[in-house]
Amino acid sequence: MGEHGFDLPPRATREVMDWREELADRACEVLVQAGLPAFRGTSQGGPGAHVQVDPLADGGVLVEWGTQEELATAAVDLLESGVDPSNLPHAIRHYETVQTCMRDAILQILASAGFHVARADAHTYGSAVHVKGGATPDPTRTVPPNELGGQGRSSPPPHEEGAMIERAHEVASRTREQLASEVFDALEATGFTVHQEGRSQGEPRGVLLSVDPSEGMEGGVFVKWHVAHALSSAAMESARREGTQARTFQHYGFVTTHMHEALISVLTSAGFQAVDVDSEMDPYLIRVVR
Repeated sequence: MGEHGFDLPPRATREVMDWREELADRACEVLVQAGLPAFRGTSQGGPGAHVQVDPLADGGVLVEWGTQEELATAAVDLLESGVDPSNLPHAIRHYETVQTCMRDAILQILASAGFHVARADAHTYGSAVHVKGGATPDPTRTVPPNELGGQGRSSPPPHEEGAMIERAHEVASRTREQLASEVFDALEATGFTVHQEGRSQGEPRGVLLSVDPSEGMEGGVFVKWHVAHALSSAAMESARREGTQARTFQHYGFVTTHMHEALISVLTSAGFQAVDVDSEMDPYLIRVVR
């Protein structure tokens, strides 16, 4: 009984907490391998997937998506000022779209990796995903880092690699660079890690943004999703050994497809036009226009 005379909710045992901590570590690693920024705890690391362990007996492992503070604050301020539920401002609708989209993405990615997951109770945990169990340690840990992976390097621009490029007019180039900057900011505000081709250092895990200088429809602003190199390497190796029905290869394909769809949804909600590029060389490339 608590100091004020009422019973406190029972807490999980030490053994259960140890199991939850291990489960949370595995879930966090799978999300990182999928290309998402993921962290243990509620605040460290900034925007992205926050993997928490609830210490209550009926709690568990919870994953909640966090956007940049400005995006969340704009929605909260409008709600506190009073809005018509039948005609919500764009800032609120966009924030809700991001939360719904990323909750579903996290849920589907973890399920694809073998976890038992469900939407958490909305009244208690908001838009969080409840991780109930499952999934053995990540198989990508056993893959040598120098294995060939399909997403280990940036893709060539949508025109044929090595072909002569007729560069866009200077005004069009400036317009593309401005659009690229707006896309970068919008995706970063969503909580994604964004790499601009030729400007970002390190592994392009998350969103890869590129500006193609070619004239006409060959050029423009493009985005695509990149999983971690370890996952793409493991997928290629599993396909080589077991065929394309291998579990790791199937998971890799699922993540790439699902995050491709998530990118289109988030960009559309942010006010851009995001369309698939009809390219056999790069089937998951997305063209972004205003």
